[in-house]
Amino acid sequence: QVAIWMMNGTSIVSAVALTTPPSSWHIVDTADFTGNGDDDILWQNSNGTPGIWIMNGTTIVSAIALPNPGSSWTVVGTGYFFGNDMADIVLQNSSGTPMIWEMNGTSIVAEVTLPTPPSSWHIITTGDFGNGQSDILWQNTDGQVAIWMMNGTSIASAVALTTPPSSWHIVGTADFTGNGIDDILWQNSDGTPGVWIMNGTTIVSAIALPNPNTDPPAPAATAQAGGPVLNTPPAVNGSPAPPTVNGSPPAGQGTGNGTWPGGSGGQWANSFPSSSDLLWQAPGAAGLGGGWSSSLLAGTTVANVPPLALRHG
Repeated sequence: QVAIWMMNGTSIVSAVALTTPPSSWHIVDTADFTGNGDDDILWQNSNGTPGIWIMNGTTIVSAIALPNPGSSWTVVGTGYFFGNDMADIVLQNSSGTPMIWEMNGTSIVAEVTLPTPPSSWHIITTGDFGNGQSDILWQNTDGQVAIWMMNGTSIASAVALTTPPSSWHIVGTADFTGNGIDDILWQNSDGTPGVWIMNGTTIVSAIALPNPNTDPPAPAATAQAGGPVLNTPPAVNGSPAPPTVNGSPPAGQGTGNGTWPGGSGGQWANSFPSSSDLLWQAPGAAGLGGGWSSSLLAGTTVANVPPLALRHG
């Protein structure tokens, strides 16, 4: 099942339960595909088919299936690469090749294939790292981080960042300081979240946040030992520098009220940037079993939605 927490800052204003899609559908990202100011929900089926729920607030207006690019392609995120207010879709092939679908609403206008980096590099997400455009954030299997600074769909530069300990994994990007530049959100395998505060492609500071599994929630977190380590960035060698370029999701919606059930393994999918709301998908809906859960908010009653968890969907 899918649910949305409508937020006012860090306060839950309302909680809306949406429909429960078949377990083969998984939420990938949220973005505004229609240019109406409301984020829509991007899905991918386990057979490879992408789909979009066009949203009007928390109401599903329509469910659109996109062409299946093939089982070797994974939808990895969204971005705004063509200078308009409608989101585009980023994919990566199992061979490592990235591709951008230029979108006009839910129609694919063009497919742009980017250079293929070494197979150890994986696209994590996109973000604006100071150039006013969507850039591509990578992480290597050895942990190293790199950014492709983009000019539309052209790679302007490839910047290698530091390699944190292997227990740290990138969750997403967001502007935590309000300076217009996205920062990088992490989570350690022990549950500890952390943030790299960025100035463009420069790591200004590395902040560890309280561990939701062991620490009580705090209104303000101080840096703690064990956060993403800020080392001297290595040389660009080994970063994904540009080489030579040789079914439909179910419609419907439901609402309801109830007390959060027990279980384990809540899953945070993404946030709605324009309103800072939280989008959830129950692990059971993703074929993982279990129910909504939280070590922080268990037992709280809100409208048929999960409590807090910190795991990217």
